[in-house]
Amino acid sequence: MEVSSMCQLCRESSESILHVLRDCHVAHNLWTSLSPPMAESIFCGLKSSEWLRQNCCISKTSPILDIRWGIIFSFGIWTLWLNRNGVVLRHENGQRNLKSDVLAKAMEFAYIGRANRTSTRRQIAISWRFPPLT
Repeated sequence: MEVSSMCQLCRESSESILHVLRDCHVAHNLWTSLSPPMAESIFCGLKSSEWLRQNCCISKTSPILDIRWGIIFSFGIWTLWLNRNGVVLRHENGQRNLKSDVLAKAMEFAYIGRANRTSTRRQIAISWRFPPLT
């Protein structure tokens, strides 16, 4: 079985992890639609490990939702990788709405994180006394 090194999403470049997650037009369109909180020249110009680190650590909230960019970015990476694997391994067409997938996952994650911060417990002070001796 011969495996092509060509990107199966765009069929324009050789496939690498960075190509699939950032440089492929499918990834580029997703990132552009999500409005990263840094200039495009910086976003697209960083080396892979620095690109991942900086975007995961950004605490600014997205202009689209009140969710930290690092959370949206992480789900963007995951969604792009799932999309790539669907095309390559399951021969799917890869034409899902990636932006809505990312935002739905990020909103669910953020909601669960916020819900856990709200305590439904109430502290009640109690004491115990010896029963009277008879």
